[in-house]
Amino acid sequence: MLRTRAAYISDWQQEYAQISTGNFHGRIDELRSGTFQVFREYSHQETYQTCQPWQHSVWFGIPAPGSGERLRFNGCAVEQASILVSPGNTDFTLRTPLGFCIYGVVLNVDDLATRCEGLLNTPLPTLWLQADAITLDAGSHQRICHAIEQLLAFTRQHPDTRCHRQHLEALADALLLGLYQGQTREAAAWPTRHIQQIEQIRQWAQTPGDNELDVESLCRALHVTRRTLQNHFQAITGMSPANFVRVLRLNAVRQALRDEQRLQQTIQQLAAEWGFFNLSHFCYDYKRLFGETPSQTRHLDLPTHPARRA
Repeated sequence: MLRTRAAYISDWQQEYAQISTGNFHGRIDELRSGTFQVFREYSHQETYQTCQPWQHSVWFGIPAPGSGERLRFNGCAVEQASILVSPGNTDFTLRTPLGFCIYGVVLNVDDLATRCEGLLNTPLPTLWLQADAITLDAGSHQRICHAIEQLLAFTRQHPDTRCHRQHLEALADALLLGLYQGQTREAAAWPTRHIQQIEQIRQWAQTPGDNELDVESLCRALHVTRRTLQNHFQAITGMSPANFVRVLRLNAVRQALRDEQRLQQTIQQLAAEWGFFNLSHFCYDYKRLFGETPSQTRHLDLPTHPARRA
């Protein structure tokens, strides 16, 4: 069954933070059949995402034509015609640009190995079991994107058909052939330590009550110089450390405002949990980022609100 929504991918662990300013528009079209998962994800605004596919799987992400520009995968820029690879149960990060669209194919590792043996007569390459970006030729990239679009369109038109599996297997074969032709590229040397530092700061920023997150405090905690920290952040997130922390904390307050269990807390109380003690400045920054006031978020997003039920 094809599911369309503006939420999260089934069985994934995902955390999103909106980075660019304005109202957010997003959409996920997803097809799941057994151990095959195919989706198309669109986000109108720039985001910073931490994602983890389901266990014992491999995710292949294919930026749609025109969407790969300014994309960062695990902190590194990628080619326009690429397949991003990440094993299940392992985090990867995406720093997405405006108007970003990506296709995803997730396969069980054992099924992937069996299909690789049968189609290519070769064991599953280890390159396909680690985080990497594999460059494709333009023709292969276009064919894979077109195959996914056709599959999702067919499923939308024929939601009850039993032929989805055949289409999914044909797509998997096209994906494997594209990977096999592009696999000779040298694996990128991902800045793992730098990513880990930024992930640590992300976790600190989203933890309420920890307000010692100015740049000097971060440098002391991570044992790096201010210039080193600035350079790492600019390269991986495209932002300064201070802006990164501020945006993440605004996103954290937004999530709290949408939480039915926190209705008894005022906007000022929630803002203060993440270090926003000046309410007028907080409201200004919040509206500038999300295109709406904190009270509008609480009013419109809580499902128990009369306006939502109507």
